[in-house]
Amino acid sequence: MEVLSTRAKCTIAVIAVAAVTWFLVSWLVLGSPLTDAIGETAGSLAALMLIVSIVGTAKATREP
Repeated sequence: MEVLSTRAKCTIAVIAVAAVTWFLVSWLVLGSPLTDAIGETAGSLAALMLIVSIVGTAKATREP
């Protein structure tokens, strides 16, 4: 089993904090219903994972 690097752990922590913050802003500040706020957060995370996947694939294909 591969151990995550410190950079990966920090990135995961930042993404988790951003997701929770986005959820709270959507739900409490903007007044979205709870299910809409959850859906917005899930959609944002899915889009972010897609971007990370594309960047990772692009980096992997450029390395010798």
